[in-house]
Amino acid sequence: MATRPKKQHTYKQPEPQGFLAPDYRSRPEYHTARWQRLRKRFLEQPQHIYCVRCKAQGRYSLAKVVDHIVPAELCEDFWDESNLQPLCERCNRVKGAEDRKLIQNRHQGVGGQNLYGQPLQDQSPALEDTQPKFSNFPKTDKNG
Repeated sequence: MATRPKKQHTYKQPEPQGFLAPDYRSRPEYHTARWQRLRKRFLEQPQHIYCVRCKAQGRYSLAKVVDHIVPAELCEDFWDESNLQPLCERCNRVKGAEDRKLIQNRHQGVGGQNLYGQPLQDQSPALEDTQPKFSNFPKTDKNG
């Protein structure tokens, strides 16, 4: 007995975009075998067993994440091991939020220099421009 052919879908299938997808949340370096080896070797060292932020507060949480002290977007060498620290997942989320604010401020030009190394100019008006000019008002006597 003959069977009907399968119905072909007419809607367009999304194309895989890999690391270049605009909504991709992390850097491509984090998805390489080199990073996985570095991460594993870093967390196996005895001095990197515990989260450094928790340890500073007197708690001892096992580190599961290797974090860049200076965010990867701002540091010059992604693979520099002196810029790495062990964190627990909770501290990594907190630091990630802090890093996003720092990166956003740098992109907007808040801080000493922007990402392109150009000195920043203060865009706020000078203090004397914001103060009211009382000399333009006539003086009045309180008594009369």
